[in-house]
Amino acid sequence: RMKFGDLEIFEDARVASVRGEDIPLSPKEFDLLLFMAKNNRVAFDRDHLLRSVWGFDYYGDERTVDTHVKSLRLRLGDCRKLVSTVWGVGYKFDYKEGGGNA
Repeated sequence: RMKFGDLEIFEDARVASVRGEDIPLSPKEFDLLLFMAKNNRVAFDRDHLLRSVWGFDYYGDERTVDTHVKSLRLRLGDCRKLVSTVWGVGYKFDYKEGGGNA
């Protein structure tokens, strides 16, 4: 179990919850959230996220990352600020212990 303020991620169960309430995530949304949470505060460009989450054989548009991030933020509700945009780079999961961002 990983805990980031109000957000909890249960990797083995493939469940994420905000304030104890499970949030519905697609398999790729969960994979994206898990990958970024495991690499807290590390900025990744879209290509790196595609290779790491979708796999090396993915041949679609890199903007699919943007679509999944947008959807993930909506589902995270009050915890959406944990997934931040790094302008000119891509995205990162940004949890600071005691930082009040979740």
